[in-house]
Parts: sequence; C-alpha cells; structure tokens
Amino acid sequence: MGIILLDLFPEDIETIAEQTYTNPRGLLQWRLENRRDPLSSDLRHRTFQAVVKLKPLVNKAIKKHGVDKFLDNKMLWPDPNLIYERTWRELDMLIVHELNTLMDWRFNKVVYPKKTKDKKKKPKTIIGPHFMRYTEITSEGQHFPLEMFQDNRRTGHLLGWSSPESIKNAKIADALLPPDWGLRDKVVPLRAKKEEKLLDEIYEVKPKAQVYKLKFAAS
Repeated sequence: MGIILLDLFPEDIETIAEQTYTNPRGLLQWRLENRRDPLSSDLRHRTFQAVVKLKPLVNKAIKKHGVDKFLDNKMLWPDPNLIYERTWRELDMLIVHELNTLMDWRFNKVVYPKKTKDKKKKPKTIIGPHFMRYTEITSEGQHFPLEMFQDNRRTGHLLGWSSPESIKNAKIADALLPPDWGLRDKVVPLRAKKEEKLLDEIYEVKPKAQVYKLKFAAS
C-alpha cells in the first residue's frame, strides 16, 4: 500500500509513511526495490504481485471516497486477504507439485529402478510444516528442537506414494482464510497478464516471434 500510495501522491510522503509504519526513506527504498529487481526474492515478488493486484482497487476507492478520506481511514483500504489468498494458493500448488513429483519418483523406483538411479534427480522429501518449531539455539549457534516436540512431531502425514490424504493436508489456503471469505478459487491466476507484461518490460524480454527473427537473421 505504501508503494501504491507513494506513486499516486508523492507530495504526501510523510502521511503515507506514517500510515504504513515506516519513514520516507524506507518508503522510497520499498518502491525502488519493487521497480528495480522484483524477482530477486520471494518477498519482493509477492510485493510486486500485491501492487499489481491492489492498485486498480485503490484507484476505484479513491474515486469513490476522495483522497483525504482514503488516506486517513484504513478501513477503506483493500482487504489484505486478497493477497494472502493468492499467495497461499500459489504455495499450495507448488507443494502439491512437489508431492506429485515425489510420488512419481517413488513409483518409478520400484517399477522402473533404472530411471531413478541418479540420486541427484531425486525430488525433495517433504516432511510437513514447522520442521524446526520450538527450536533451541545454543551459544554455539546450533539448533536443537526440544525433546518434547521431537517426540510428538508428525513426520509421516506428507509421505507416501500416492496418498490422497497427503495432497489434502498440503493445501492450506482454505484453512487459513476467514470462514466468511467469499472469493475462494476466484483469485487471479499465478501470473496475471498485466503482471507478466510489466515484468517483461522491466527485464526487456523480447516476444517469441522477435527472438525467432533475431536467431534466423544471425544464422
């Protein structure tokens, strides 16, 4: 929201910084990172997605309520669950993809062992969330999960060849969203067209047809 509002009202940078719990310098740094290198970390990419998703909603609300009222009243700002839903559903898809890949690999290990001979190609083994929860950090910097948690920690709920339960447990978005949340499964695709176009402009990605012409000309 800080990045969006700064783009719209640069003259109100002090007010925007106060509303977003930062300072003008931090606000400018956020915007610079978002523009310069949005894919350098997962957090920056999520921020970039949020700006693309929320900016039209902000513009619509400002037209309806006016600038001053919108800046002063955060209740008029877009619901952050719009971003959480997109992020969580994307992470759900990634973990389900990893699980399916692992299941295929394990099946091939038994049926077609030659295919899985190369250990480097083995997919990640997912043992569930909160692997290092309740961790103690010693003065040497080593990490030791508490014994009580080690004894009770679930490690088998995401393992198996082709377990429907593991896929079900991997999906967390519905469990994390509010019970009355009404936009389930209506969130934008993983890479919206507008977002893809903006990323292409940032990294100067040439259209496939143009790339083909360049290769043909070079040959």
